[in-house]
Amino acid sequence: MLVKKPIVLWLVVLLLYAILSTLGYPVYYLFPKGDTGKLYAETSVRLIIFAVFVIILWRVNWIGISGVSRKGNWRAWLIAMFALLYLLPTKLYAFTGNISFNFGNAEVFLGNLANYFAGAMVEEIMYRGIILTALVLVWGNSRAGLAKALVVSSLMFGALHLLNLINTPVLEVLIQVVVVIIPGFFYAVLVQIGGSIWPAVVVHWLTNSVVNIQLSYMSDYEVQMSNWLISGLLMLPLLVATIILFNRFVRVKSKSFTLS
Repeated sequence: MLVKKPIVLWLVVLLLYAILSTLGYPVYYLFPKGDTGKLYAETSVRLIIFAVFVIILWRVNWIGISGVSRKGNWRAWLIAMFALLYLLPTKLYAFTGNISFNFGNAEVFLGNLANYFAGAMVEEIMYRGIILTALVLVWGNSRAGLAKALVVSSLMFGALHLLNLINTPVLEVLIQVVVVIIPGFFYAVLVQIGGSIWPAVVVHWLTNSVVNIQLSYMSDYEVQMSNWLISGLLMLPLLVATIILFNRFVRVKSKSFTLS
């Protein structure tokens, strides 16, 4: 059973994502050529992938326990709001050098918002909906088991960036991985606090959107290692806050399913 082998499950989930992305390529021909058409085509493919993962969770009876069908409690949404108040300006500053936001062309702006929302849904259902749930199943719902599951799912979330070693210096990639692990850890704790992936989806979506939308308006701009270093330093308060949140709010929860 794949659930009993988290590393194998992780690789299977990534492989399924790659296969679905490839099979979804014909969708691009349904949209007009150009940047906006490409954005909505990619959004559509991501929504299809999300729907497939939802069906998988439904088939294994994880749709509720994974947090996909739950809206989350007020505490998780409040934490998400405060996280956004910190993350939006700091992420903008780290990668663009200022905290101003330019909406630019409305059509491109809305296309990017839709695309990054779909992307956030896919990543959250993969890493917090499927993988985190599986890890909690394997290691138990004790405080130690939850801590281990949260950390390992976050490491898996960051490890995907090791693929950048193909065309990026090793040190820069390692910094990227570390920087991505920290918000991944926060998203995982937020899911545990609220019992839902949706507060994490919203934070993930908006923090990705504000930076990437601004970068899309900056011609000939390339992210440097210094940008990742600044982002990493600015993520340290989030790491501290996440550890505090885990110690204070994450409770040992009884699960409605067991390994067989």
